[in-house]
Amino acid sequence: MNRSLFLMTLLSISALTFCGTCQAQLVTNGTFDSDANGWSWENIDGAGGWRSTNGNPGGNFILNSNGNLATDPSISQLVTGLTPSSTYTLSGDFASVYSAYGSPSALSFGIYADGVLIASYSRPGGEDIYGSFSVDIYANDSDILLSFRGEMDGDDSSYRIDNISLNFVAALPVVTIAATTPASEPATDGMFIVSSDAAAGAGGLIVHYAVDAASTATSGADFSALSGSVTIAEGTTSAGINVSVIDDSEVESTESVAVNLTADTAYTLGSPAAATVNITDDDVETTPLPIPTTPVPTLSQWALALLIMLIGSAVFSNRRRLF
Repeated sequence: MNRSLFLMTLLSISALTFCGTCQAQLVTNGTFDSDANGWSWENIDGAGGWRSTNGNPGGNFILNSNGNLATDPSISQLVTGLTPSSTYTLSGDFASVYSAYGSPSALSFGIYADGVLIASYSRPGGEDIYGSFSVDIYANDSDILLSFRGEMDGDDSSYRIDNISLNFVAALPVVTIAATTPASEPATDGMFIVSSDAAAGAGGLIVHYAVDAASTATSGADFSALSGSVTIAEGTTSAGINVSVIDDSEVESTESVAVNLTADTAYTLGSPAAATVNITDDDVETTPLPIPTTPVPTLSQWALALLIMLIGSAVFSNRRRLF
């Protein structure tokens, strides 16, 4: 079977019971409650196979080949009905059994998709202590062969498996941001638009963001503080972030408000995930009028003025004598 699979492993191992609440279940008889119908197996001896007790809870299947290191015990199922170009989560529980044999640290439990190893684990705990696994699979085909193996890599560790499920994973919306309206004093507000590639579901989609430290405008002085999140209403694909301008009398150059979308489990960040709104100032610098000053005459200027006055007085006196 030649298929193109992009496999993303999200490993989650713990000693806690795995809760397999799921939708669109595709695996047949993943809980092994009454038998192992729907599965096929290889290299399973009498100490392996289906068991009615010590599952998580109830029935389970033991991967054991009686110490034959040349063959790995395995169980498989061909799962059909997948939607091409979609993501599915393969999950389940596993526990060590016959733990006196093999190495606790060996990666002796493996998960395969179409014959390709996609995840391998060591024992999750002591005898019959269950852990969980979760592997996301993106498949381009409508069916896939799932296999589970024990005693891998020449190790003699055997395992119980239970609660195997394969569930459809709805694609997360992709969100982006753009600056659509510049701001200016005294009262023209700026606007960012946050968009999603899919309509928001029930309750809307809350998208988180942060003001970039590189912004030259000051929150609370040049614009009103932003909340840090915006809600795209149910059934819609976008929402606005208003940048409310605070007018002042200070003469300033154009300043910026840069916003970055921040990651969340409810969505995927697209491109662009950052945008900038500019705030234009309306204040103009004024130059005061100069204060006029009266110059003080120099000594030579005073002497010249006195001389002119004396000459004028003499001329005037002579003219009076003539008449």
